[in-house]
Amino acid sequence: MGGLVVNCKKCNKVFQQRLHPICPDCVKLGDEQFTRLYRKLQESASYGGIAIDVLADSVGITQEAIEKYYLEGRLSTAGIYLKMSCPACGVMCGETERRGRFCLKCSDITASLAGVEVKPMQEIRRQAEVAQQHEFHDALLRKRPEDASHRFGTAVRR
Repeated sequence: MGGLVVNCKKCNKVFQQRLHPICPDCVKLGDEQFTRLYRKLQESASYGGIAIDVLADSVGITQEAIEKYYLEGRLSTAGIYLKMSCPACGVMCGETERRGRFCLKCSDITASLAGVEVKPMQEIRRQAEVAQQHEFHDALLRKRPEDASHRFGTAVRR
């Protein structure tokens, strides 16, 4: 069964849409650009990383697209070599010197002004995993209390 005939969101070419709102040629081009970007980031490890503007110019991708890849987590281990400027103060910083898009200093200042505590990402992920395990356990208890008590070694209250 065919897809809907639409115009590509990038090049405006007419194509039969299946998964993406962009044509297969633009998907392929995007994949090639991402591969070049990722390789350039890995190469930059030998000289301490690369600034986002230099990377964008050398690969031919916008800074916004690179930031989007970073924030989506698509750069994975190569993301540590990406140096971005803090949108609040303009300081250029690597991954260990920022939280998301903001440098550590601006992140702390913003958090204190908002009256919130900033936690490291690893701690947030760990807490989410623990919460998910508790939800699973609770769901299992509701579904079949006798199985849950045996599996988790907990007493079932009736």
